[in-house]
Amino acid sequence: MPMSSGSNSHESSGKHETLTRLLSAIKAAANEERVRELYIRNILSQSAPIEIPSFAKIKDQKKNGYNQVKYNWRADGYKYEVRWHTRTPGAPITEGNTWQVRRHKPGVGFGNNARPPVDEVLVKSTTGKKWVPFEMWQASIDAKTANRLTNEQRRLLDNGHWSDKK
Repeated sequence: MPMSSGSNSHESSGKHETLTRLLSAIKAAANEERVRELYIRNILSQSAPIEIPSFAKIKDQKKNGYNQVKYNWRADGYKYEVRWHTRTPGAPITEGNTWQVRRHKPGVGFGNNARPPVDEVLVKSTTGKKWVPFEMWQASIDAKTANRLTNEQRRLLDNGHWSDKK
């Protein structure tokens, strides 16, 4: 019976160690992903300016220069979108992680219940919170982009970005 030189045994052992390390890394990554999912659903959502229901759909995104998490659901005829994001490129240096809240209700074009669509953003106000038309919000964003932002528009944008600190 010929004796083995051991090179196959060593080669096999090295492949096994590599495979074991690879499997461990895959398990660790899966655990990290699961922990992040649990954090997003159960902890991050608690810092939002409105209650996010447990049935909300969640989309975790990496954007160009920042991270974003979207929570979407429907309630009371509205479609809600609550977005959390890290500081975006070009945002004031004092702005940290923030929330933005938007809701939309489709219009009814005819009949006894006819009404225009509603598209609003939640902002801080002297009385707590209020919904403002999305058109005002978008006009403020457009003015900021064009370097024509008024003080009122700046306040609107500031008040529509909610800190994630509660």
